[in-house]
Amino acid sequence: MYNTSTQIFRAFADDIPGFAPALNYTRADVDTLIQILRYSIDKAVAETY
Repeated sequence: MYNTSTQIFRAFADDIPGFAPALNYTRADVDTLIQILRYSIDKAVAETY
């Protein structure tokens, strides 16, 4: 699951022309966002179950 979400976010950052520059996103920003989302999802799942 994590690999898939990482690939999706990187596809947005890398493959869509103008996406990353328009939002001032760098690869590091995207990786940070992914880490935050992973943490949030893991925390929510742990609290739910």
